[in-house]
Amino acid sequence: MIIGSRREVALLVMIGLLIGIAVGLYLSWGLWPVEDYSSTPAQVKREYIPEYMVLIAERYMFDGDLPAAKARLSELGVPEPAQAVADLAGQYIREGREVSKIRALAQLAYGLGTATSGLAIYINPAGVPTATPTSPPSPTATSSPTFTPVPAVTPAATPTPPTSAPAASPTPVPSPTAGRLVFWLTERRRICGQGEGPGRIEIFVKDDEGQAYPNVAVELAWSDGQETIYTGLKPERGLGFADFQLVDRAQVYTVQLAGSEEQVEGLTGDPRAAGCPPGTGYVSWQLTFTGNRR
Repeated sequence: MIIGSRREVALLVMIGLLIGIAVGLYLSWGLWPVEDYSSTPAQVKREYIPEYMVLIAERYMFDGDLPAAKARLSELGVPEPAQAVADLAGQYIREGREVSKIRALAQLAYGLGTATSGLAIYINPAGVPTATPTSPPSPTATSSPTFTPVPAVTPAATPTPPTSAPAASPTPVPSPTAGRLVFWLTERRRICGQGEGPGRIEIFVKDDEGQAYPNVAVELAWSDGQETIYTGLKPERGLGFADFQLVDRAQVYTVQLAGSEEQVEGLTGDPRAAGCPPGTGYVSWQLTFTGNRR
């Protein structure tokens, strides 16, 4: 009797397990099948999109892969993602966010060609020629001969007069580094275009060897306003390029570069006032400045 009852209990347990497994498989595969909830960047909540854009910018700062950064931004589903990066960088500046995040966003905006003049101080464009003035560390060659004569400037010491005479040459040593970067206008072109305006003022800055100069401040002024733009914010046009849209044709604009004493005047947005032929839709100006250290 006891043996029979044990077998019956074991059989009932086995039957219960089989029924439980069958019911579980039916519920999981039939009534409540597993659904794929893998999300895409476009499904990110709007409040998290800025953080995702910062991650994209930081990744770009790390690997420099601009096509990959563009692809990641396009997956967000944000209209005009390139401009959104520049706008977010400006927002972070106003809010006093972390400089590292602002720098990453500004660098990405620079790569996308949407960086504004306010982001220039956070951008480190590749190939900046400002490294060249500091690269020739002539003090290493001149420091040993120039520093030893300095204490021998006193004329009382007789052994040192021969060396103190050439020691007067340290004065030209600082001249290369102290030389001021000076620009002058080398070309001014008027472009009378067809179709609808507005026109633009396009500025190209280079040295006397043709090397483009980025991060040069360009000051524009007109009767009721002024603005400062910087070269190098549109790298696809060149590191020495900057432009300004002539939104008001009735205005006459003046351009002056930081480090230049001359002003370029008479840049009107009116095709008639600029002397363009009849039927001209808009007028643009191209100014080329050449710079050198003096």
